[in-house]
Amino acid sequence: MLNYNYETHRLYSLLKMNDWQHVGPFSLAKSGFYYTGEADNVRCAFCNLEVRGWEEEDTADGEHRRWNPNCPFLCNDQRVPNIAIGDEMTQEKICRAQAAINQSDRPAHLVYRGVEVGELK
Repeated sequence: MLNYNYETHRLYSLLKMNDWQHVGPFSLAKSGFYYTGEADNVRCAFCNLEVRGWEEEDTADGEHRRWNPNCPFLCNDQRVPNIAIGDEMTQEKICRAQAAINQSDRPAHLVYRGVEVGELK
């Protein structure tokens, strides 16, 4: 089962349709959309907006803002659980570090991109 909070999962769903004529799967995924499996219908993973009937001048961000400017994803709501392409590894590493710490009785430090972030307890 795909988790559409992940941009990579949204992109994977969009790549199932190989005939995107007016918008590309990468821009759709980046704008929060995933493929519904019907024609050129896409749905936002965060506001459930469905868009279809894409035309030549349409953009994924533009249509998303046009039809639901209050989408929490578009409004950069910090509570939106979007995981952008490239951030998955960061999430995975954090989970592995936390699991290792939970199995250890000594404190550990979280290092992110070479910078010590702090002690994990």
